[in-house]
Amino acid sequence: MPRRGTARWCRTRAPTPRRSARPRPWGRPCASSRTSRTRRPTAPWWPPTWRCCGTPTGGGRSRRTACPRTRLSYPDTLRRTHRALYRQGLPVDFVAPGGDLSAYRLLVVPALYAMDDDTVAWLEHYVREQGGRLVVHHLTGIADSSMRVTTGGYPGRLRDLLGVRVEQVRPLAADDALTLDDGSRATVWSELVHLHGATALRTYAGGALDGRPAVTEHRSGAGVAVYVSAQLDEPDLGRFLAEQTVLAEVRPVLAAPAPDGVEVVRRRGATSDHLFVLNHTAGPVEVRGPGDTTATVVAPGGHLVVPVPVDEPAPLVAWTVRSGR
Repeated sequence: MPRRGTARWCRTRAPTPRRSARPRPWGRPCASSRTSRTRRPTAPWWPPTWRCCGTPTGGGRSRRTACPRTRLSYPDTLRRTHRALYRQGLPVDFVAPGGDLSAYRLLVVPALYAMDDDTVAWLEHYVREQGGRLVVHHLTGIADSSMRVTTGGYPGRLRDLLGVRVEQVRPLAADDALTLDDGSRATVWSELVHLHGATALRTYAGGALDGRPAVTEHRSGAGVAVYVSAQLDEPDLGRFLAEQTVLAEVRPVLAAPAPDGVEVVRRRGATSDHLFVLNHTAGPVEVRGPGDTTATVVAPGGHLVVPVPVDEPAPLVAWTVRSGR
């Protein structure tokens, strides 16, 4: 698999350190996905750049600060995005803002509420100079690293890169939902978006936002920056990200997708690649490679490792992984 056949996404979260206490590691700073090689995330302490919707503020309490909708959850947003890529057969890594993005064609930022100047420049360089495809979700780039909200409209620090200005955020009630013009469904969050160089990929259908942009695309330099102003339902988010991976020419490991609950990863070595099949389901799965007359059965909870020629292009057409009988 070529190194550029990859996808990447980013997040940052850290607690406010107590006075006189050394900051402890908190989670993983960012996430990315490689289809040919996957690195385990690291866990350094990262400055507090996500302060919204009940994140820890010290003293054993949780405060709802800077967020007009308490139903928004940063961990849920992160997991929903991860699942959408995982189900497409794309392994996911984590990397801190400022990391090397040269091997990646797609960068997804589910939620990065606050960012410093270096992070803004990092994203701009990725799109404009490296020609990457950037997908940014709502409530990203709202404030600087000191938690000062950027004036002039959201998404504050990324307005020029995304080519949009958000005039008004419109949180939705628990029983409210919006429909987009392609049939996608959005809950929890929506925004009144104005185009400033971007074009609308999807618009809201019906209600006060009827015809207004919901998902936009802005060509900037050599790359593309996409903005998602609504919280899409998980199946619709999956379809949307699948479209973005195709546009970015990100290829899955297998041509035919593996069953749900079966993880297939291709790791690159010096002389050959290896295909890892991890069966997380309660039933057996069958694996067939080129020229196999019989399938290799992987038991529930089991795994299989097989060599793959390093020059065999992705996706792997001759390999199949399916549920056993």
